[in-house]
Amino acid sequence: MSQPLTHSFPLLLPTVLLLLGIVFAGWVGWPVGVWVASLSATLVVLFLCRRHPKASNFLILMALFQLGAWLSAHAEAGLHRLLPKEKVCYEAVVMSEPVPRGKVVRFDMAVLQHQGKPLLVKAQLLRDTLSHRYDRLHVGDGLRAVSILEAPQGWPASTFDYARWLRLHGFSAQTFLLPSHWQKARVSLQPLGWWNRLVLQARLLDRYRQWQIGGDEAAVVAALSLGDKSGLSKRLRDDYSRAGVAHVLALSGLHLGILCGLFSLFSRRRSGRWLSSLLTLTCAWTFALLTGLSPSVVRAALLLSLYSVFFLALRRPQPLNVLLATVLLMVLVRPLLVYDLGFLLSVLSVLSIHLFLPFLAPPFLVAPRTSRKAVWWRRLARGLWTFASLSIAAQIGTSPLVAYAFGSLPTYFLLSNLVAVPCATLLLYLVVALFLTTPLPVVQTLVAQMVVSVAKVMNEVLRWVSSLPCATIELHPTILQTVLCYALLLTIWTMGWRLQQRFQSSKNEVT
Repeated sequence: MSQPLTHSFPLLLPTVLLLLGIVFAGWVGWPVGVWVASLSATLVVLFLCRRHPKASNFLILMALFQLGAWLSAHAEAGLHRLLPKEKVCYEAVVMSEPVPRGKVVRFDMAVLQHQGKPLLVKAQLLRDTLSHRYDRLHVGDGLRAVSILEAPQGWPASTFDYARWLRLHGFSAQTFLLPSHWQKARVSLQPLGWWNRLVLQARLLDRYRQWQIGGDEAAVVAALSLGDKSGLSKRLRDDYSRAGVAHVLALSGLHLGILCGLFSLFSRRRSGRWLSSLLTLTCAWTFALLTGLSPSVVRAALLLSLYSVFFLALRRPQPLNVLLATVLLMVLVRPLLVYDLGFLLSVLSVLSIHLFLPFLAPPFLVAPRTSRKAVWWRRLARGLWTFASLSIAAQIGTSPLVAYAFGSLPTYFLLSNLVAVPCATLLLYLVVALFLTTPLPVVQTLVAQMVVSVAKVMNEVLRWVSSLPCATIELHPTILQTVLCYALLLTIWTMGWRLQQRFQSSKNEVT
């Protein structure tokens, strides 16, 4: 007899209820006090009904829902910062590479406050056509400026809540700078914290300029290795999106898996388990810190950390339970991650791979051995199908959300991934080689030329794929239709999982 889902995946129900509580609190907008009182009352009733198992279980689930709602309301309340209503003079640090857009230059900056944490601001700088001072403005430069720091505002005549999006991503204000109201200055980076100071002072983007990597190639390499997408042109973004490989430009578990894949070689020997785990965790969290702790990379790093613990304990955990534990831990710390599109797509892609990949293995790839030639062809077919099935499984889970968020779905994603993933893998390894060959300038120059060549080939091929007929399918589902799509996918998987459980039970009874 097949076991219920809650027995096989004990973290499923707590995670779902916590997420539902977070979403519900954001929808109703009730203050923190309401949820504190509600949670307290539930805990009191739970204590009184502790001898009644059914009532206790129900109250525990209700408390998890209310806990998520309380965390969400508390986080939402902390998004709003008190801003002055008049012009203020302040010092700031440029946090992203300035990008010209028409008559302005856009960038992120951190306003340094001597008391309290820095204020993250979306800034627009009016371009000075005479001196072009903005050309000499880069990440890590200090500013002394005078402007009005306004609360985030939405776009007129748009259904997208841009103001809330800014607040959810940590931006507390936005401002507009005139050419005469700012100048470069030496400022103290002490309020930023030691790691942010280290990353800014490293000026990794400047290294790419020194290695003569420029244009679209530099933009792609910066997005792949540092998560800095400010240099990507609209045309390049559209090419990658229409080709179905926009995930290559957004840091995720794919990039972390590529970098940490080398250390898996040490795990083949029993004595290398500790060394492999130590190197993997060091690489994962260093990469996550260098790239700004983006939610998708943190999810992947935490997932690798949990797997490393089980790996050292010589146990094989259920992958879905590890993913649920990762999501649960992250949402408890940062409940508003449920509104981060990158985090959602990262979780859905991994979840979909774990759920649907086992059903995509055709029987001819697991047939018994016949000859060496047949084994070779079977290995080749298995490798190609595994690569294709990974892309298909990930696409199944992310397609409804992608269609809702972007209004289109790519049709040639298999062909694009066949080019983009190997090229991205090679580029990441070459970037590591660039930094390692710093004492060897001649070798470093050759590696830099290889980086430019690989990036150029990848860009050209994906541009060609995006120009093919019917490269995308236009879809505009509503939020209700998107939820129904995921309900249908979950129903299909549940039916398949139950059939698989029954087949396994009957097989065990026969044996």
